Amino acid sequence: MEVSCNDAIDKAVAALKDQQQGDGSWPGTNFAGPMYTAMTLVVEHYVGVLEEHDAREAVRWMCTTQLDDGSFPSYPFAERGQLGATGMVYAAFVATHAEDLVPEAMQRAKAFLDQNGGFGPGVMDPQTRIYLALAGIVDPLTLDKPQLLFKLIPGVDRMLGRRFGLAMVLIANQNSMIVRGLQVGAGRTNPWRHPLRALENWRVFRYLTTHQNPEGNWAGVIMPTLAGILCFHFLGVPRTDPRLRNALQYLKKWKTYRDSGLEVMPTLGVIWNTALVTRALMLAGSQDEEAQSIQRGLEYLLQQQSDMPMPADWQNPDRGQPRTGGWNYYSDNKLCCDADTTGAVLWTLGLALETGTIPEQHARGAAQRGIAWELGMQNADGGWPAFAHGQTSKPPGPMYEKPLAFPKANLMTMLRLFLNPPATLADPATEGLTGRVLCGLAHMGHDSDSDEVREAIRFLKSQQWSNGAWWGRWEVNFLMASGCVLTGLKAVGEDMATPYVQKAARWMLSRQNDDGGWGESIESYSDPENKAGVGPSQSIITGAVVSALIDAGQGHSEAVRRGIEYIVSKQNPQGLWDEKQCYYVILPPDYYYTNFYYSQYLPLEALVKYRAVGAVSA
Repeated sequence: MEVSCNDAIDKAVAALKDQQQGDGSWPGTNFAGPMYTAMTLVVEHYVGVLEEHDAREAVRWMCTTQLDDGSFPSYPFAERGQLGATGMVYAAFVATHAEDLVPEAMQRAKAFLDQNGGFGPGVMDPQTRIYLALAGIVDPLTLDKPQLLFKLIPGVDRMLGRRFGLAMVLIANQNSMIVRGLQVGAGRTNPWRHPLRALENWRVFRYLTTHQNPEGNWAGVIMPTLAGILCFHFLGVPRTDPRLRNALQYLKKWKTYRDSGLEVMPTLGVIWNTALVTRALMLAGSQDEEAQSIQRGLEYLLQQQSDMPMPADWQNPDRGQPRTGGWNYYSDNKLCCDADTTGAVLWTLGLALETGTIPEQHARGAAQRGIAWELGMQNADGGWPAFAHGQTSKPPGPMYEKPLAFPKANLMTMLRLFLNPPATLADPATEGLTGRVLCGLAHMGHDSDSDEVREAIRFLKSQQWSNGAWWGRWEVNFLMASGCVLTGLKAVGEDMATPYVQKAARWMLSRQNDDGGWGESIESYSDPENKAGVGPSQSIITGAVVSALIDAGQGHSEAVRRGIEYIVSKQNPQGLWDEKQCYYVILPPDYYYTNFYYSQYLPLEALVKYRAVGAVSA
């Protein structure tokens, strides 16, 4: 076993090193299904910038994802289609006049939609109906009436951010403006005829311009960027305006052209991926030929630290909390740092400082600024959210067992939600993310004697589900999140023999498959009682579980040995591991994406830990 384990590590390191980009980073490609391609086509067509080549290639690629029943999936590898995703693709077909190019695909999609209730407001979700209206399929007057009176309240965006976080504040501004534009038309509002409407529009415009990244996108994600483009269009912003021009130009960054056609990604994870791969190379024990790759990766990470204050309604900072110093998932997004990516970078920088891989004077200042920002993001419940500090705590165990349902938009409903916001509409602290942050803090000198670590452990204990597992908001699902928690606890020096830790380890052991691996299906979100930790073995999930079990004291166990054998057996000839489902979450239970490099990091980390505990000779 020793030779094959070491060989697997060496092969993976060589393959990862070869994929480093010229600026020192690793690619951030994240694929998430045809919906985002369809949305891009509809918007570019509506504002008059869609190129014929892109339309043809995108339609061709979307057809490759169509399922036998005519539907389209909401994420890669899905075996069943989803009504909203199918509606989005059909809207793109209509907007681009694809009936001449793919008539059969259009007919089959329409038949699926008709069989499942069509386009009505009681059937199709409000977001998809907006795109159907943009494509001319539904009457804009049947959309919920836009609610923009809230823009007249001083400080309202800050209040909404305090209750709901950045996603809901963006939606409240952008979707209402888009529906208004669809219903009353594009162009500047005459303040003499409609003074309140003109003021509302101006405040939306000001909000969008102050929250737009200099490169042109909003929040580093395609959905709010497409919505921002539509808002500018309806507000009468000319295409020559640099803010609109940059936003339109930025869409190209998310486009991937392949032999099968054009696919559009929802976001890019360059900084996250670079933090993970650089750390993996260090953990594997860098040779001279890897040292340069590691140094370039570290330099890239240091360059990407945000020096732009986050909008207060996105970050929701306490008084005195730093507004700069974090890292974001994607490089062109310094207005939107997140605690998860910041923790990942701190973990990597901390390891580099511990091993002398990077000079103290070169990285310590950046690390201290990052720690200060990260600690300011810790919630009163002890856990870490992704983007917005201090919001509603989640209940222990799973959430999002059913698709998120937005109530009808009216002032009374909005008031009720504001007074009692559910955790599903906010950005609560979550378990797996908190475990990963603990790893970053541990490598920066924080341990179980630190107040912030004790509070985090208290949070994790409170969130443990009755079966011993932790639920995964950003990773699929209980096995991977539980692995992150146990690894974080070990990193900060928690006693891994404590009952709650061993309860989690026993649950993970109970989920091992006959082939030695572990797996978990996306169905574990909608049916956690029966599907938690259940699914065909996958090397990515097996890597997360094996790492956690080693941290829990199981390094010499038969279960871990079999898990390692499974990981080694699934390594492909290039030295990496294939993704066979989506493991990363946009919004459960329906929306997921791939992240190739995270899927390489987890098996490699397990192999390195197994070698480190001396179990390879077993």
